[in-house]
Order: sequence, then structure tokens, then C-alpha cells
Amino acid sequence: MNSQMESIINLYFDGELDKNNEAFLFSELSRNEECRDYFRQVNRFKNMIQVTNDEFPPELDRRILNSVKSTKPKIEFRRSIFPVLSYSLTIIMLIVSLFLFMEVREYRSEIQKTSERLLEQQKTINLLINSLPPVEVETELKNTVIIRANL
Repeated sequence: MNSQMESIINLYFDGELDKNNEAFLFSELSRNEECRDYFRQVNRFKNMIQVTNDEFPPELDRRILNSVKSTKPKIEFRRSIFPVLSYSLTIIMLIVSLFLFMEVREYRSEIQKTSERLLEQQKTINLLINSLPPVEVETELKNTVIIRANL
């Protein structure tokens, strides 16, 4: 007997087998002894379950529900730690960001002051260069250069 026949028999006892396959099932049962044995075993098993179908005592339900309630606080504790951790990390990152912002602001003002000093020094150098007297350069045939200041 193959697994396809087993699944068809199981579907029949579950009440999920359609009418077309039901005719196929009974024709196979008439031909195959192994399928008939499996069909009888499943039928006996189903009958035994229906006979022993007693209801559970109410105390069993209460014990099951109590055991479920006792595990619930552990899950809530695990879930409650993650938001606290994420909020604290967010606050720490905010403080670090503000600190870095203030440091960058100080450096920026220092660079601006240094830039102003450099511009003033450049103006002073230009003023000194322009205040020097003009120079006259004369050459002779012997390739010597004579420089005289016009004072």
C-alpha cells in the first residue's frame, strides 16, 4: 500500500474526502488486502476514541489557566526593559550631540577670529610694501647691476 492510499483513507475518516475519490477508495479496498487492513485499523482507532470521549474535569481547566497566568509576568518584564533601554540610549545620544555641537561652535568662532587677524596682517604687509620708496635699476656694460633708492 502506498502513502497516497493512506492519505485517502485518513481523509475519509476525517470527513474531508470528496465523492469522486470515495468511489475510488472503495474500489481499491475491494482489490487490495493491505488497504483493507489499514482501513480496519483506522476504523477501530476512531471507534475507540469516540467511546472514550469523556469530558475533562473542571479542575483541570482551572489548573491549566492558572499555569498560563503564572508565565505572563515574565514576558511583560522582558518587554518592559527594551523601551527603557532605548529611551536611555536616546537621551545619552542627545547629550553627546549637544556637547559636540557646542565644541564645534567654539572652534568656529576661533577660526573666524584667526581669519580676521590674518586679513589685518595682510593689510599691514601691503601698507608697508607700498610705503617703500621706488627703486631705480641701472645696468652697465660689464653686467653689474647698480640699485639706487630715490630718497
